[in-house]
Amino acid sequence: MLLLCLRNSNKALHDDERVVWETFAAITLAFAISWKIYPIIYVPAIWALLAKRYGWLGGEVWWFGLVTLASLVIINGSLWSMYVQLPLRLKLTSRWGQPFLEHTFLYHLTRLDHRHNFSPYFYPIYHSLFPSSSTYIDTYPFLAKIIRHPLTSFLPQTTLVALAGFKLPKAIGIEGTMFFQTAIFVVFNKVVTSQVCPFYLSLTQLMSSTLYGSCLCYPMSFRNSTCRK
Repeated sequence: MLLLCLRNSNKALHDDERVVWETFAAITLAFAISWKIYPIIYVPAIWALLAKRYGWLGGEVWWFGLVTLASLVIINGSLWSMYVQLPLRLKLTSRWGQPFLEHTFLYHLTRLDHRHNFSPYFYPIYHSLFPSSSTYIDTYPFLAKIIRHPLTSFLPQTTLVALAGFKLPKAIGIEGTMFFQTAIFVVFNKVVTSQVCPFYLSLTQLMSSTLYGSCLCYPMSFRNSTCRK
């Protein structure tokens, strides 16, 4: 729906029609982010597309951002401030405190999965959780601390997604840019489980990395499971 609105705005013959389609696109983007927050990665690509028409800080660009922000406030405000969601969350937080916040909201920011994980970070995470004298843990403790930090993986992921969003629309269009942004977001995610393997296999250049991860991750997983019994 978002791509359809952006495509129609690009084909619009009149300014008023273009503004209408861009407004629909902004509202659609707000709905998408409210449903699942990851579509926010497409903001740089949309910004670059609008900047090509109006300039990086043109009035229509500001309008698109304001409509998106207002829609987010209205949608999430209606969902959270009504009589069910917000009071229930506050009640559960007051009852269980930090453990409730940890397991419902903060888990994906702090998780460090070393088993069944196909991401590029699984091996450093594995060594940080099971250090030995032969690893970099003893030699470079500061580097090990940085790699082990749960938020470290977001830096290359966010940087590459933003660069792709700003640089690629002129070359391959908005559709191709969003595809590459999605691929980068998945490949450089901190935890890549077996459910996304079909996505890996759809990209031929990533097949070797998937096989490499399979060969290393599963033996480690089974070995640790056996040792803990």
